[in-house]
Amino acid sequence: MSRIVACGLDIETTGLEQDKGHRMVEVATLLYDVETEALLAKWVQRINPQRAVPGDAVAVHGITFEAVSGEPTFEVIAPKLAKILSTVHFVVGHNGRDFDLPFIRAELIRVGQPAPNPPVIDTSDAKWATPFGKTPSLGELCFALGIAYDKSQAHSAEYDVDVMMKAFFAGKRMGYFALPELRAAA
Repeated sequence: MSRIVACGLDIETTGLEQDKGHRMVEVATLLYDVETEALLAKWVQRINPQRAVPGDAVAVHGITFEAVSGEPTFEVIAPKLAKILSTVHFVVGHNGRDFDLPFIRAELIRVGQPAPNPPVIDTSDAKWATPFGKTPSLGELCFALGIAYDKSQAHSAEYDVDVMMKAFFAGKRMGYFALPELRAAA
C-alpha cells in the first residue's frame, strides 16, 4: 500500500472577515505518514499581510505587523501552499473545515493560484471530548486525549498543529477519528 499523507494545518490571521480585507500572518503545514504517524515535512511561514494587525488579533496570537513586515507577501508564498494542499490525501485542522481551509482557498483564488480542496478532518467536531457535547477548544480536546497542552504556546500555528496532530493520532487509535474517503494524492 502506498503512503497516506495527512497535512496538519493552521493559520493565524489579522481577523476573521476576508471580505473586510483580513489576511493571513502565519501558516503551518506539518505532513505526516498516517500509518506510522511519522513527521515527513514541515513548513512554517510568517506572512506580511500588507495591512495593520488589529490589537484584538495580536492579543490572540501575539503577531504584530512589525514582526511580519519583512516577511514575504501571500502572493509570494501562495504557489508553495497550493502545491502542498494539492499533494496530500487530506487535511487535519481544528476548525479547519469552516475557517482555515476556506480562508486559504479564498486567498489562493484572490492571488490567481489553484485552490485545492482536499478532504478535511476537523478536530473541532470531537464533541465527545467535552461535557454536554459542546465544540471543544484545542486545549479541551488535548485534555480529553491526555495530550499535554501549554496555553502560553497556544495560537502559534506550528504549536497548534503539533498538539492537534498528537490529539488526532491519539483519537484515531481509540477509534474517535475515521479517515475520509481518500483521493489520489498528486
